Amino acid sequence: MKRLSFAIVAAASLLLSACQKEKSFTFDCDFSSVKEMGMTVDSLALYVGGEVIASAKELQDDHAVLKGKIDEPAIGTLRVYVSMQGLTDSSDFGLIVEPGTITMDANGYFARGTELNDAVAELFMRLDSIVKTEGDCLPALTSFVEAHKTDVSSALVLGDEATSELLDYEELSGLYEKLSDEVKATDKMQALKLKLDKLAATAPGSMFTDFEAEYNGEVQHFSDFVGKGKYVVADFWASWCGPCRGEIPNLIKVYNAYKGDSLEVVGVATWDKPEDTQKAIDELGIPYPQIMNAQRAGSDAYGIEGIPEIILFAPDGTILKRGLRGDAIEAAVRVCLGL
Repeated sequence: MKRLSFAIVAAASLLLSACQKEKSFTFDCDFSSVKEMGMTVDSLALYVGGEVIASAKELQDDHAVLKGKIDEPAIGTLRVYVSMQGLTDSSDFGLIVEPGTITMDANGYFARGTELNDAVAELFMRLDSIVKTEGDCLPALTSFVEAHKTDVSSALVLGDEATSELLDYEELSGLYEKLSDEVKATDKMQALKLKLDKLAATAPGSMFTDFEAEYNGEVQHFSDFVGKGKYVVADFWASWCGPCRGEIPNLIKVYNAYKGDSLEVVGVATWDKPEDTQKAIDELGIPYPQIMNAQRAGSDAYGIEGIPEIILFAPDGTILKRGLRGDAIEAAVRVCLGL
């Protein structure tokens, strides 16, 4: 009987050891590309749920190896602190922390080596190819979410800012609804839900949301321009944003051609220093009015995470179109004006 008991205990110990081993992860980060750019990696930390679960302060042969245990796959953030010529900065990389050996090249941005990380990397590579050919990304994202609706890889994908820019509100909301309750409960998806709620409140057909901004002792309200009996094209932009500057000629063209009693164009300086905004206004020759120093007031009101965001409002303040770009700006205005 004692021998049997010993055998059971031994078997249980082996099983427990195997389970613990299965839940272990090794994260190997290659920073050789960072070194080639003249930067030094000072330290790095791996976060899950806001807590550091592994960290390192020294590299060995341009690599950092982090080890730990994880009960189940979770969304993680690798924060890398670097320095160059006396200046310091940090960069964040999203990944799935799961059992196994995870690898990442800091120049490649994608974690690989484990099932879910490989799936995410493959998807983003595919999306990049689709975008370059001006194809529709929704089928690929739908297929991925349906295959991963019960694991956190879908939360990592849908919570990525780049994904949000590929989809409109209806598409993003539809993919969110496919997720399991457990995945919806993750921090990433809770944040996405808040964004979707804001987008729902500012979707076409909704009344405009007011906000204010202060600059040089003067307070401007969005309602100073919108809901005053004119169609309004509002451009949420910043001086440092290349695509924003690329749309300015289109907006100037629309303003010069259709300004008057029926149409107004207004810029909303978003996430920008007022002095930089004014410099860009002068450089680009922007003739239409601006709401200066809006910072996050406008973007928060309209659930904007990427700029430019160009919105067309009806004379009563109803939102007619969002996400306008290029020739679509003038086309939408001409339809509204009956031209």
